[in-house]
Amino acid sequence: MKKNTDFIYLLRFVAAVLVVFKHYSPIRNVIVDNGGEAVGFFFLLSGFILVVAYENKIAQHKLSYMSFYVKRIARVYPLYLLALVMTLAFHFLIKSGFSNLPIKLLFELTMVQSWFYPGSINYPAWSISCEFFFYLLFPIYISKLNDIPLRSAIFKVLTILAAMVAASYLINSFSFSFLRPDLKSGLLYEHPLFRVPIFFFGNLLGLMYIKNIWMPNRALFLLFLAGCLAVFLWSFNPIFMGLSLKQVGLTFIYTVLIIVLLQNESFSKKYLSNKGFILLGDISYGIYLLQFPVSSFVFAFTPEMNPLPQFWLYLSVLIGLSYVVYQYFEKPLRTKIVNVYTTSLMPKKEYAELRTPNS
Repeated sequence: MKKNTDFIYLLRFVAAVLVVFKHYSPIRNVIVDNGGEAVGFFFLLSGFILVVAYENKIAQHKLSYMSFYVKRIARVYPLYLLALVMTLAFHFLIKSGFSNLPIKLLFELTMVQSWFYPGSINYPAWSISCEFFFYLLFPIYISKLNDIPLRSAIFKVLTILAAMVAASYLINSFSFSFLRPDLKSGLLYEHPLFRVPIFFFGNLLGLMYIKNIWMPNRALFLLFLAGCLAVFLWSFNPIFMGLSLKQVGLTFIYTVLIIVLLQNESFSKKYLSNKGFILLGDISYGIYLLQFPVSSFVFAFTPEMNPLPQFWLYLSVLIGLSYVVYQYFEKPLRTKIVNVYTTSLMPKKEYAELRTPNS
């Protein structure tokens, strides 16, 4: 990497905790009430990190589909499955709360639920279903996006972004008698097609990074103002479905934040990149994905507690469990899956390239 990007780990942890506060905190303010929008930040970071991680493969048009998919599955699926099993355990052993489980399970196990219906058995998992959709697309288009001029790539992504916003407003203006309003809202809000432009935006940020192209301060300021204006306009006519102006505005603001931190490497490295922050970033996936099953058990067994102490107890258990799961389940299993593929299933040509020092 040309510049230090370890600060992203801390940002990821903060975003995960914001989502947890949004869902469970008895403390309410404007930041907590909008904490759920941090999911968009995850999508942006995911698009950015993948481009940086596969920089050489993208430039050389050697990004193997199978190798990429195996590594992505190894990264997200073990913990995804564990969180689903924990949620089902609470449902069957403590308190039932789901209907149509046999039908939903097929979609949930294959991580495609948000493509067909809103919500998930483990409800934060809808965003992982979106990520899975992004992963399937990424190796197909990223080398082509890298080859075209950056201005052309930016124009294409902005066009897709505008099209998704327009489609959201257009669909919201119609009433479909065959679809309940809550289902329509949920499906569009969580459907990957309405979230993929934010992932594309992260790809653009990654391409700018690997090509060492940065916006001047004036352009960053204008982009920040555009983001604030979009959020301000959204406040007059909030649309809770699809890709709203609020999400577009926050995407611009997130982009400015990341660029500023990347361009101020000394500050980011000194204050945001220590090992403790990196560890918090590593366990943030568990914090996000385990929040629902852990809350179910903690709140079920502490019904008499006051809301605020109960929340702090829950958050402590969630962070502690996420650390244990990361160290003794998530990380070892990820390594095991990749090693099995590398030693047993990887094509010989690809394995030879991997063993080449300059590959």
